[in-house]
Amino acid sequence: MNDLSPLKDLTFVTGGMEISGTTLLKDLTGLEHLEMVGTYFPNSLRLEGNRALRSLKGLNKLKTVRGYFYILGNPLITDLKGLDNYTMTSLGEFRVERCSGLRSLDGIESMLYCYDGLAIMNNPILNDIKALRNLKGTTQILIGANNMLTNLDGLEGLTQVGIGELEYASITLQGNPLLTNIEGLANIKKCGNLNIDGNASLKSLRGLNGLVDLNYVTIVNNGSLTDFKGLSGLKTVRNNLKIWENHQLVNMDGLQQLEKVGRLDIVLNKGIKDLSGLDGLKSVNGPNGYAITISHNESLLSLHGLEQLSSSTEGIQIMYNKNLADFCPLKLLMSGYKSYFSALDNKIKMDPQILQSSCK
Repeated sequence: MNDLSPLKDLTFVTGGMEISGTTLLKDLTGLEHLEMVGTYFPNSLRLEGNRALRSLKGLNKLKTVRGYFYILGNPLITDLKGLDNYTMTSLGEFRVERCSGLRSLDGIESMLYCYDGLAIMNNPILNDIKALRNLKGTTQILIGANNMLTNLDGLEGLTQVGIGELEYASITLQGNPLLTNIEGLANIKKCGNLNIDGNASLKSLRGLNGLVDLNYVTIVNNGSLTDFKGLSGLKTVRNNLKIWENHQLVNMDGLQQLEKVGRLDIVLNKGIKDLSGLDGLKSVNGPNGYAITISHNESLLSLHGLEQLSSSTEGIQIMYNKNLADFCPLKLLMSGYKSYFSALDNKIKMDPQILQSSCK
């Protein structure tokens, strides 16, 4: 197929539409009058694996896709020009993935909503998402494995991720090796879950200061991250706060406002020396299982920062921190603690009973 001109009178597709696996098609000329795809969810528009496709020219009148809109594995497109009037993916996800020649999202400036999520994944030379500057609403943001992306400029129009209940609404930034600046998220005040995973150059979380109440927070394997000052407004994590393998951290600085956590995991952070920054944390009361796990932090000397922690109804395990010798910050918690406690292979052996008499 190298010509869509037989579709020149098409204005509306009641079902889905797929253009995939073509080897000669260079643009989408012939679809100039198409305005909408799908009368009900999940009718979708899928453009995938078109080896000669260089442009989305031809979709200039398209305004809405009722289901998912996928732009996948089209190696020669360099931008999204041709989507000049596209305003929303009304019930599905807008996904751009595996487009190896894509440098920017230019062309998508009119998009206001993608209700089931925005996914920008595995586009190796993408370095500009400013064309998203008019986006007002989405339920998820997934930006991952974009090897040249350094910032999130373009997302400033978002004030909330999620609609109604925020339990499944999420921001995920994963495996973007050159990402250094996430201040494009600075206007977001509400979201359900936050996942920052494997962004090797990210030193700061500045841009997340508006987040106060989250469901899950995962900060994992960010080798340059030095503090949590970008989360300075965070007061509650209803479920798990997971801090793993962030080797430049020396403490929890930036989390001073945090008061309540469902579960706390601090594991495999080579540089952490103490937990200062958690000074406001008063309760860790999550579902069944271990409420607190502090494990394999080889430089950890003290639990300083947990002095105000007074309530935890589930198990605690503090293990394999080979230099940890100061458990006294747990004195207040241990005074009324009745659940399971395990402290193994730290520098000193810790007995909750001795703690009350030996710590001032």
